[in-house]
Amino acid sequence: MGRLPAVRDPIEEASVSASEIHGPQGGDALAQRLDALIDEVRALRQDARAREAREGLDALITQEQFAAILAVDVRTLRRMAAAGTLPPSISLTSRPRWRRSDVERFLKGLKGSR
Repeated sequence: MGRLPAVRDPIEEASVSASEIHGPQGGDALAQRLDALIDEVRALRQDARAREAREGLDALITQEQFAAILAVDVRTLRRMAAAGTLPPSISLTSRPRWRRSDVERFLKGLKGSR
């Protein structure tokens, strides 16, 4: 089975800190607060990933990710969903999401039918 596409995370990709951007003044309160907030977000995300691994929570796949996995356009994916070809989605907002486990099961079913 192919790997699911990685989701880009700008917080994790940050290679410089806010204080480095503002120069060597060292006393810039805004830069220090921004650094603290970035560290907080990283810690929260790390906690969430640890909790997900511990509790076995299922990650959700966006329609853009699902379309990329199937190598189809998002409009095609929407038509497939409307036709009932895809596993049921979860709509937390106006944008549907799919459980990773449902997507993997669906892909296995596709491979098995070939």
